[in-house]
Amino acid sequence: MRKKKSYAGNAQSVIPVVLTGLFFVMLIGGCGSKKTETIPDLEEPAASNASYQQVTYGNIGTTNVLLGTAVPKEYGQAYEANVTVTKILVEPGDTVEKGDVLAYADVDEASASRKAKQQELSHENTVYELNQKINQLQQNKLANQQKQQDTAENNIQDAAENNIQEEDNMQESATENNTQETEAEAEDITSQIAVLQENSRYDTKLHEYRVQKLNEEIAALDALIADGTLKANHSGEVVYTKSLTVSRNAGTGENVVVVADTEDLQ
Repeated sequence: MRKKKSYAGNAQSVIPVVLTGLFFVMLIGGCGSKKTETIPDLEEPAASNASYQQVTYGNIGTTNVLLGTAVPKEYGQAYEANVTVTKILVEPGDTVEKGDVLAYADVDEASASRKAKQQELSHENTVYELNQKINQLQQNKLANQQKQQDTAENNIQDAAENNIQEEDNMQESATENNTQETEAEAEDITSQIAVLQENSRYDTKLHEYRVQKLNEEIAALDALIADGTLKANHSGEVVYTKSLTVSRNAGTGENVVVVADTEDLQ
């Protein structure tokens, strides 16, 4: 007796295979399809101003995309003299405004620094005045020599006129040589005086610059000694504070606090 084959089980196993095949066919057909994009027509500008140029199609070149990290600009807050920091009033994450007090310091070192700057200023003035006096004495000495040379030259010219009248050729030749030597010496003296005058002008400019800088430093120390505070020179967020547990000493220009301007990225 022959048994009939049952196709029920085979049919159930075939259906998932067929469905999977249809899915891949649809997926491949969807990926391969091309979508046509239409380019819109250009419209004429509404304005008739001659400064507007007509829009045209063209190759604008290569576009480069650069990846980077933008960071806020930072501003260091430091004393202008060696100090011992006694207290810092802010910590990272705080927001401060320009002029806010950030820290306090002991002013003893600032007072000592001011005294040293005052002595330096006094020494600068003394040295400058002494050098100027020496320079002026050298100029006066050369000026006297120049007067003597002028007198000698006049005497030689008078002698030359007398020699011409006497028609003494040998005396004329000696007189001419003396005249040339006298003129050369006069030119050398004039050159030396010009160098001294230029040195004096340069020393004066340098002296004035040094005095100005010392006075500015003394004024800053006076302001520091008055209250010992460190004030913010820029608004922003505090991103760093000096660790007083490591050291309370802060040198001139050493950052005690750093403030970052989050609106000024670079």
